[in-house]
Amino acid sequence: MKLTLVWFLQATAAIGYVNYTYDGYFMRLFMHWIIVCLLLIVLMMPFDLKSFKIIPSVVRRITLVVILSFVHYFLLCFYVMTILGYKSWSGPFTFELLSAYSGHIDVLLNIYGLSVEAAIIIFSFIWLLIFAGYYYYSGVAAEEFAANENEATQPHSRWPVLVLFLVMIFAIVYSNSYKSWQMSEPLHIAWLNGHGCLRQAPQGIFNKRPLSGEKQSPTSAEPYEGITPRPLVLITVDALRGDQMGVYGAPRETTPFLSHLWRGGKLHRIDNAYSICTTSFCGMIGILSSKYWHQLNEPPVNLADVLKKYNYRNSFLLSGDTTNFFGLRQVLGSHIDLFCDGSIEPKKYANDDRSVLGWLQTYNWKSADHTFLYIHLMSAHIIGLRDPRFKKWLPDKEWDIPKLFYSQRAYQNNYHNGVLQADNTIRQIFEILDREGMLQRALIVITADHGEFLGEFDNFGHGFEPFEPMVRIPLLV
Repeated sequence: MKLTLVWFLQATAAIGYVNYTYDGYFMRLFMHWIIVCLLLIVLMMPFDLKSFKIIPSVVRRITLVVILSFVHYFLLCFYVMTILGYKSWSGPFTFELLSAYSGHIDVLLNIYGLSVEAAIIIFSFIWLLIFAGYYYYSGVAAEEFAANENEATQPHSRWPVLVLFLVMIFAIVYSNSYKSWQMSEPLHIAWLNGHGCLRQAPQGIFNKRPLSGEKQSPTSAEPYEGITPRPLVLITVDALRGDQMGVYGAPRETTPFLSHLWRGGKLHRIDNAYSICTTSFCGMIGILSSKYWHQLNEPPVNLADVLKKYNYRNSFLLSGDTTNFFGLRQVLGSHIDLFCDGSIEPKKYANDDRSVLGWLQTYNWKSADHTFLYIHLMSAHIIGLRDPRFKKWLPDKEWDIPKLFYSQRAYQNNYHNGVLQADNTIRQIFEILDREGMLQRALIVITADHGEFLGEFDNFGHGFEPFEPMVRIPLLV
C-alpha cells in the first residue's frame, strides 16, 4: 500500500501539473492511475508467489530492487519529459520526438542552461536515491514475505486470480474506450505519436471526406485565365509576437532590418492580425489553407494545392522537425515539389535556421516566376538554436526554481534575442532573393503561426487558451 501511494503521488503531481497548467481534464489522470496500478501489481506478484521462494532470498531481493527502481526511474523520466514537452513545443512527449532529438540532447540541455556533465550527475544522483529507497523497501518486504511463509493459510494463491481478474476488467474497459485512451492517456500519446496534439482538432478534421457544407475543392476546378505569375514567398516565424518587434514599436529594437524596410516605405505593416490558434500544428495549417480552426478538413486544401494548378513549383523549407511533430508533414499535402525540414539532416540540430539558409544557397531558381517558397523559422522559439552573436539582452538563462522554469526576465531576454536573430535571418533571406533577381518581383509575406506568453498571467510559452499575447501576430507585406 505504501508503494502504491508513492507511485500514485508521483503520477498525480506530474499529470496533475500538466492538467492544471495546460487546461487538461481528470480522465487523463484517472486512465494513467489504472495503468500504474496494474503495472505495479504485475511487477510485485512474482515476489509473493510461493513457487518463487525456491530462489535464494538475496537474489530475490536484488531482483526486486532492480526491477522496481528501473521502472520507477523510467516513469519519473517520462513525467519530466512530458512536462518539458508541453513547455518546449506545447505538446505532449512522444517516443518519435525522443528518437528525432536523441542525437542532440546536448543542445537541448544547453537551451535549458544545463551541461551534459551536470545532467549526468543530477540523474545519476536521482537514480541512486531511488535505488537506495527500494533497497530499504526490499528488506521490509522480505520480512513480510517471511512472516507469510509461517502462516497456515496460503494467501499467495490468490494473486494469480486477482491479477487475472484485474487484467480482464482492464481489457473490457479499454476495448470499449480505447479511442479515449489514445487521445488522453500520456503513455498512449507517447507511444502512438500524433494523437496528443490532434485531440484538439474539431470533429471531422481527419475524415477522408470534406465536412458537410464544404465548397468544391479549388484543386478540382479549372484555374482562372489571365493570371500573371510572380514569385511568392511566405515566411513564418514560430511563436513571434507582433508587439515584441521593433517594427511594431516595441521598446527594444528587436527587428532593425524590418524596421529599416518599414521606415523606407518598402514594407506594409498590418497592425491587427491574429492567429487561428496557439500551437504550430493548427497555426501553420490555418495560414496555408486560409481557414479557421473549425473549418479545416483532411486533407485541407492549401496554397500549394491551388498554385500547382498554375504550374508553380512549391518548395517548403522548414526549420524544425515537422515530420516527427505529431504527423504535421502528412497534413501539409502532396503537392510539394521540394520539402526540407530538420529531419532530413539528422546530424544537425533540427531547430537551426542556418539550415534554411543553406538550402536556399543551393536552391534551383529555374522558372523563378512560378516559384512558391514557404519558409518557417525557429529562432524565436524557446528550442530554437541561438547564435551567441545575438545574445544582446542578459541574463538569458536564469531559473526560477518554484516555477520549474526560467525566471521572467531571463525568458523575456532569451525571447528577444531570438527575435533579433530571426530578423537577421530574414535579412539574409532577402539578400539571397536579391542576388537571384527575385526580390523586386516577389510578393513576400512575413507572419507567425502563433504568439507567446512572456510571463503574462504567470505563464510562459504557448499552447494555452487564446489570450491576446498568444494570438497577436505580425503581418508584414
